[in-house]
Amino acid sequence: MKVYQVLEGRHDQVINKAGLKEFPQHTGSVTLIHASEGKVLIDTGSRAAWPEVKTNLANLGVLPDDVDYVFLTHLHLDHSFNVSHFTKARVFAWAHEWSQTVTKELVKDLNQSGLPEIIPHIMALKAPGHDECMNSFFVTNAETLTLYNKDVINLEGKKLCISGDALNQAVVDSEGKKLPYTYNDQLYRQSANALLSENPDYILPGHGPLISKPLKGWPDIA
Repeated sequence: MKVYQVLEGRHDQVINKAGLKEFPQHTGSVTLIHASEGKVLIDTGSRAAWPEVKTNLANLGVLPDDVDYVFLTHLHLDHSFNVSHFTKARVFAWAHEWSQTVTKELVKDLNQSGLPEIIPHIMALKAPGHDECMNSFFVTNAETLTLYNKDVINLEGKKLCISGDALNQAVVDSEGKKLPYTYNDQLYRQSANALLSENPDYILPGHGPLISKPLKGWPDIA
């Protein structure tokens, strides 16, 4: 199993002439996993990011119709907008969140306790706080992680967390300060601690670079 960071999530805020905020290139991260069961994409990025996502996948030898599974961390459009391009993929999300937007046949419900294994060595953990129905994913038994900048990290014997917006460096460094972009600050912290309690060696967040600080020694996020 090999993991590729197709796109690093970014916050891209500008102020237009009217003094309003715009986010012309804002997008969540996109991750590709080559597994024995098929090609898995975790999140699909924003509308603005689609040309970049498509090009980067092509550079990895993957066309949209080659993707077998799409796992969505949540349904905010910077993470899920491009899902319709992957017409042959089976889509996984929290089914009760998406039941009003797609047919039930397209969605597999992940509303289970613990860490359900979706396909071998890819597990899901519900991590609400930023969004009511946030998922994070843990990948084990992978060989390598190739980052957006082409750096390659050895993952043998390591655990990778693809956290979506449930965890990022700002959350880890918050030290009890109120967190941005959350609908429930307390629940967000509980979810972040639950992710850290799984002792991942690396975290690919929904926005920002890879977090590779040794995680086992981190204190709880108060």
